[in-house]
Amino acid sequence: MDKAIALALRPDVILVSYGDMLRVPGSHSDLFRAKAQGADVRIAYSPTEAVKIARANPERKVVFLAIGSRPQLPPTPCRVASQARGPRQLFHAGSHVLVPPAIRALMVSSSNRVQGFIAPGHVAP
Repeated sequence: MDKAIALALRPDVILVSYGDMLRVPGSHSDLFRAKAQGADVRIAYSPTEAVKIARANPERKVVFLAIGSRPQLPPTPCRVASQARGPRQLFHAGSHVLVPPAIRALMVSSSNRVQGFIAPGHVAP
């Protein structure tokens, strides 16, 4: 998040992200605070919106921030594929995780004291 906040605060950057990321804390701030400080942070509901924003703002770098688990993975390659035919100043900053491998790693740990997991069905193994 700290890197995303630093990008957002650059005057030549428009940071586009899903709305739930704006309140995720970094070490000292979040994207809402960066926006209040003048950063151009915009909420999108899909990577396609980032492509549209980039096309409408050819003089600025547009960074699509996507952080999340498996449900957010499929739209990202679609956006990357569209970049080949679209705006050259559109960039992707992301970090996607798969939940089942993390749960497996916890379960095989000899020091594990976890007795169960509560997870939404779309990320449950």
